[in-house]
Amino acid sequence: MKNSYSPGKLLRTAVDAEKPLQVIGVPNAFTAIMAEKTGFRALYLSGAGVANGTLGLPDLGVTTLGDVQEQVRRITGASLLPLLVDIDTGFGGWLMIGRTVREMILAGAAGVHLEDQSPNKRCGHRTGKTLVTAGEMVDRIKAAVDARSDPDFRIMARTDYYSAITAAIGTLKGPLHGGANEEAMKLIDRFETPDEAEQEILRMLERKERIMGFGHRVYKEKPDPRSDIIKAWSKRIAEATGHELLYQVSERIEEVVMRDKGLFANVDFYSASLYHMCGIPTTMFTPLFVFARAAGWSAHIIAQRTTGRLIRPTAEYIGPKPRKFVPIEKR
Repeated sequence: MKNSYSPGKLLRTAVDAEKPLQVIGVPNAFTAIMAEKTGFRALYLSGAGVANGTLGLPDLGVTTLGDVQEQVRRITGASLLPLLVDIDTGFGGWLMIGRTVREMILAGAAGVHLEDQSPNKRCGHRTGKTLVTAGEMVDRIKAAVDARSDPDFRIMARTDYYSAITAAIGTLKGPLHGGANEEAMKLIDRFETPDEAEQEILRMLERKERIMGFGHRVYKEKPDPRSDIIKAWSKRIAEATGHELLYQVSERIEEVVMRDKGLFANVDFYSASLYHMCGIPTTMFTPLFVFARAAGWSAHIIAQRTTGRLIRPTAEYIGPKPRKFVPIEKR
């Protein structure tokens, strides 16, 4: 009779039951028992946990598959909680990564995560790390996935601070998110009158084409408060710089989309004309967005590392109140 017990399925159940799931680090079987009695739903064995806690060595790529496998067996033998295991870079090439995954499944692990560091890896908190190419990391993940005998066994890709910021920037490459204000500007710039804009927007809606700069996952029933602020500034700058037509076209597009689709303009729509009137090239809209977000992204990474929990971050500004602008030559 086939055994239906699946640690990977238990981990998925834990993820669904607790949001965000608190996965506690346990370097040995005794701490795993303590974690289970405390009420945690999932366990984590880190590379440093094996290197430091078991071998008394720094986490500098000195552990072997056998070292990790032995500790996994001890922990899964002592606790029924699903265990996520750090397998560093997989202990070798793609064949060895496949073997590592199979051995982790046999040892009772619920899942593993792989790093994108070069084989001579270093603990994520240390300097001097080097990364493999994106293509090589894809090959690593593919080798791990192909080696699974249990389809519920979880495979995660792990990375460092630098790569997290790079990935965030990479998500803005394209027209659907960070590129929305660029596409909105290209649309607005096509029209010479508000009436012309209205007629073309109606045709676009009839063709079911996407109108960039509208809709938001959160602000569905009410407008994005940031959009109202940017819209007011767009109007103010338009009047001051002689770009009233640009603003009027933007406003007519907003009216048509709201009337016919019930979608509010999001922060990208009026920021497009505002950036343009400030003399910012359209191709720099998304980089400007990144400049503003990088500090927040960094703060979220630091907060997540400090708490040791996966978070969906929220932020509240507690810095200085608005201050009078000082011209750069007087600073």
